This record gives sequence, structure tokens and C-alpha cells, in this order.
Amino acid sequence: MTQLSDNDMTPLWEQMVDACALGVREIEDLHPRTRSLRIPFDRLNEISPDLAEQVLEHPIPALRVAREVLAAHVHHEDVDVRITDLPDDAAVDVSQLRAEHIGRLISVSGLVSKATIVRPEIVRAAYKCKRCPSIIYEQQTPPNLTEPLECYKEQEGCGRSAGSTKFALLPELCETIDTQKVELQENPEALVGGSQPGRITAWLRNELAGVLTAGTRATLNGVLRMRMGKDKVVVNELELDIISVQLDECRPGDRRLTEEDVQQVVEMAKDPDIIQDLVRSVAPGLWGNDVVKLAMLLQQVGGVTKRLDDGQKLRGDTHILLVGDPGVAKTQLGRYVSELAPRGVYASGKSSTAAGLTAAAVKDDFGEGRWTLEAGALVQADMGLAVIDEMDKMTDQDRSAMHEAMESQRVSVAKAGITASLQCRCSVLGIANPKYGRFDGDQPLAEQIDLPPALLSRFDLIFALMDKPNPERDRSIAEHICRGHQRAGALKHSADGDEEADGILADTEDLTPVYDRDQVRRYLLYARSCQPILTREATDAMVARYLAIRAMSDTRNGAATVPITPRQMEAFIRLAEASAKLRLAKRVEAQDAQRAVDIVQEYLRSFGTSEGGTPDIDRIFTGRSSKERNRLQTVEGFIRDRKDLSMDELLAECKARSVGEAEMYRLVEKLKKNGQLYEPTVGRIRVIE
Repeated sequence: MTQLSDNDMTPLWEQMVDACALGVREIEDLHPRTRSLRIPFDRLNEISPDLAEQVLEHPIPALRVAREVLAAHVHHEDVDVRITDLPDDAAVDVSQLRAEHIGRLISVSGLVSKATIVRPEIVRAAYKCKRCPSIIYEQQTPPNLTEPLECYKEQEGCGRSAGSTKFALLPELCETIDTQKVELQENPEALVGGSQPGRITAWLRNELAGVLTAGTRATLNGVLRMRMGKDKVVVNELELDIISVQLDECRPGDRRLTEEDVQQVVEMAKDPDIIQDLVRSVAPGLWGNDVVKLAMLLQQVGGVTKRLDDGQKLRGDTHILLVGDPGVAKTQLGRYVSELAPRGVYASGKSSTAAGLTAAAVKDDFGEGRWTLEAGALVQADMGLAVIDEMDKMTDQDRSAMHEAMESQRVSVAKAGITASLQCRCSVLGIANPKYGRFDGDQPLAEQIDLPPALLSRFDLIFALMDKPNPERDRSIAEHICRGHQRAGALKHSADGDEEADGILADTEDLTPVYDRDQVRRYLLYARSCQPILTREATDAMVARYLAIRAMSDTRNGAATVPITPRQMEAFIRLAEASAKLRLAKRVEAQDAQRAVDIVQEYLRSFGTSEGGTPDIDRIFTGRSSKERNRLQTVEGFIRDRKDLSMDELLAECKARSVGEAEMYRLVEKLKKNGQLYEPTVGRIRVIE
């Protein structure tokens, strides 16, 4: 890269005066609270295209001139100039950084995977000469501390060289600035195939230090440079000196939507069957499951996140759990929607740990031996979708880490003196397999999945994908699979003018999505930005349905069943708002409320039905209906009343109350473990007083 000569700096100086003029008064009024001037790149381009080009090609001398100009006008030396909103041609993917970018002003976007605490950096070190009383100041260049070459006479020193005297560092007199070191990782959704995400170390100084935390998505504008290691080697690492930071506070992908994209989305929304067409465009190669696909679309756009007057946050994201038999394409659906999501992260519960899913405190060379925070999958999926496969294979410790993340959408870390809270405002799509291989629709859900009730209750919707033999359904699935293979094979030969291939393509036209994946993704991106308002009509419809289901409680046998809880009412609202978003509507109407009610009722019909056919939400989350729980409580009370009885007497009492022998033994073991019962002799139990 060519260097700028003094002659080249003169016009640059004059043009930079114009660029900085508009911000001089702002700095004067706000100093020292504000010590930097933010200049959009477009302003430089308006003043002089040559100036804008010089800033991109030679940022170090250009910014030095800018700082000198600004300091001369505001009469403060500790001021800086920050160029923001760089053009698209300055944006580079982290994995595409090359030697040609060294020394240039570039823009990289990604996710902060690691971040250190803010620490002081010496920019001008103060040294005491051992041979004279002089204090010598030496300007510092990272990373190593540099001593003076001599006791400089121009600083009233004795003039002795470094070999003739020694210098002692005076930390209290050194000039320091705040510094933070972060690691930026390429966005997960930008990866192709099995490629590894690119990573680069970045340095933030002065007021930028502390702005970024692990899990934050941001665009970093800075100068790329080589980092020379302690050992002088030919191959070196790249680092980024940050000039300005733009937090990615917008919804995922908003910046990629052009006016043409928005116009196309608005045209799509005019179709009265847009929601059905979107459902047909989700994994069309997988037969059926339209309700599940619709729920996944609603999950992608989510409800409206709100805050009440007292500051309480109302979650808008929807969590879904898929359970079912092997071979019903659960994983395929999960992978498809993770790739469809603008910000999707796919993880397997079997190979993930609690730290890998949430956040971890790590001690490595990045933090120079100190503890640093590293973001996990849920934090990386912030403002997007996290798909967790094989959720039933996770350990109890790993699952417990997800409770806070799913409910309050935050991850708290307290380790090695680090106490932090990271945001994970994402929807979770969990995928799990039954304990015993296949799902039994007659058995409670909690007994068939190795997930605790507390975690199950975090899901707004639970769908069972079952593989039950049915001649008509089996034929449809088999033909759908065969036609899909036919079409895939014919696509390879259609370009050769093969008439048979053209005929197959014509016969299998119904397997093609109404909208391609990019169109659906752009539509979902735009739909997420909608903020529909709940109308009285929609609210009344959902409240009426909620009360109707609550009124179906069965009060026989002395225990009232709980058909539905307020948690499902919140699911009604989230799904209804998501339905309005899919229509790009400004208001949630009765049709949206009905769509939400239908989906939730389908889920309740699949799992939450008690012995008498009435809804019972406890059967889903605990595996026992209210009636079963009441019978067990009655038997437990009978044991306490008798205080001493034989197992045969207890079995007869249990049978009279419709409690099975297995449940009886389970209850006895539980009371023994709790220290409430013991066996004085074999076959006899006694209550501990």
C-alpha cells in the first residue's frame, strides 16, 4: 500500500476541516462526556469523493489529520473522529479477510463470541531515570511496553542512553485509556455447508470499550492490521482496530431488504390465501403435517414483545416441542426451519452441554489467562430461532440451564467472579424421541419423554408426529416419496430435451413450493417488523374460548380437573399476533384469534384428555390427571390414618380406589425415601411418628 506524502496531506487537511466543522459545537458542548465526533461516510462523499476514497484506502493518516483538525477547533487533545455507515463495498465477511485488506478501513458484521472486561491501556508511559531526577515520557504502541532509548534532553533529561542508565515505570503518572478485547464470529446463518465460522480479534478503545458483550450482534468498522507475535514468524494473525460500532438492534436481515424486496412482499400479502401458500412452501418434500408447518411459520415471526407500565416484559416468542416416532421427519423439519430462519442456530442436545447452549466462562489465551465469557447456541440465536434436536438425550444439568433461557429469555452466568446476564430473545424448537422407541397416544406425554414437567410446561405447543399404519395414509406417503425422487431425477435430464423427464416434471408440479425459499425468508423478515394491536373483537373471541374450556372441568371424585391454564391463554395471544403478522396486518382480528385457538386446541386434544374425555392440562406436564393425583393422596392419607398395616391390606384399599399395584408400590417407596414410612417386618409398613 502506498503511503501519503506531505503534499498529499495538504488537500486532505482542507477537506477534513469541512467534514469536521458541523460537529465542533457538539463536541464543545458535551466534552468531556462526549470525546468523539461521529461522521457518516456519506457526508465525506458529499464533501469530496476523493476524501472518502482516501479515508477508505489510507485510514491511519486520514484519521490522524481529522483528529488534529478537531483538536485545533475544540481546543481539546483527547478527541477522536469515528467514521460510521461505511459503504457496501467496504463490507467484508470475516472468513474472506485477506492480505489486501491490511491497512484499509473495512466493515465486518457478526456475533461477539468472547469479550474481556474493560482494562486500562498505557498510551504514554512515564519513566524515572535512575541517574537524574528527570521524568521521561515515551509514547507507546501495542502490544509491548517500550522504554525510552535515552534520557531525552528535550524533556530536561541528562541525555544518557538506555545502556548507561535504567528507567523505572511510574504507573500513577502514565496516561491510560479504557480498552476491551473481543472476538467477533461470523454470523451462523451466513455459513455454507460444513464450513467453520470465521473469527477475528478486535480492540475497542476509549468510550467504545464496554459497549459489546458476549452474544451481541454488531457491525464493526475499523482498520485491519497484522498482529506480530512474541516469536518473530512469517505467518501472523489479523486484528481489527475499531473506529466505530453499530449495534445490530434492528430485526434480523432488515438491512438486506431493498425497496424492491419490500414491494414484492407487499404484493404477496395481497393474496387472500397467502398463509396457505406459505404453508405449502415449507418443506414441500415432506408429506402432510400442515398444522405443524403453520405453527412453525407463526413461530418464525413471533408475537409482539411488550412492556407494561411497571417495566414487566411480556414475551412474544413461541416455543414448540416436536415428539414422535422414528422416521417421521422431525429432524428434517427442524433443519429446514433453522435454515429458513433469518437467524437460525441448530444444535443437537446429545452433543451439547449446558455451557454450549447458554454461556460459558472460559480461561484461555484470549483473555491472557483471565476468565472471559463465551456465548452459547441460545445466545447466538438472539432475535431468531434455536432448534435443539435430541432434547431428551440431554443431562439434567444441561436441561436445567434452559429453564431461565426459555421463560425470561436471559442467561445468567456466575462463575470465577464473573456475574453477568446475557440476552437470548429467541424462539426454541425442541425435538425429542419417546423413551421406548414409539409414541403411544393413550399414555401421558410426561411418562413417554425423558423431560421434567417444569421444562415441558415452558413450551407453548407440543406436537406428536406418530407413524400409525393406515392403508390410505400409507399409500399417500409412499407415492409422495416416489414422486419426489422422480422429480429430483428428472430435473437432471430436463435440460437435455428428454421428453420423459419433461412429462415427469409436469406430473409432479404440485411438489414445487408456491414461493421459493428466498421469497419466504424475505416475507418472514418483513413480517417480523409488523407490530399489530389486539382488537376488542379478537380479545373477546379468545377470552370466550378460554372460559369455555375452563368450564369443562370435571369435578367428580372430589378433585376438579384443570383443563387449561393462563399459560395457554398467553399462547393464544402470541399465535394470534403472529397470524396477523403473516398477513402484514396492523390489527389482530377474529380470524387470527380463531387460527390460534384451533392450533392450541389441536395440541390439547392430542395430549390433554383425561379418562372421561375432558381436557386436563396436568396430564400433559405431570403424567397424572387430577383424578389420579386425588386417588394417590387418598391412599397416602389412609396409610397415615392406619399407621400400621400389611401390604395386603393396603393393596385391597388401593384396588377399591382404582389405584394399580404398581402405583401403590411406587407410592410406598416414595414415602419410605422421604422418611415417612418404614418396614418393621417383611410385608408390613408403619408410619414414623
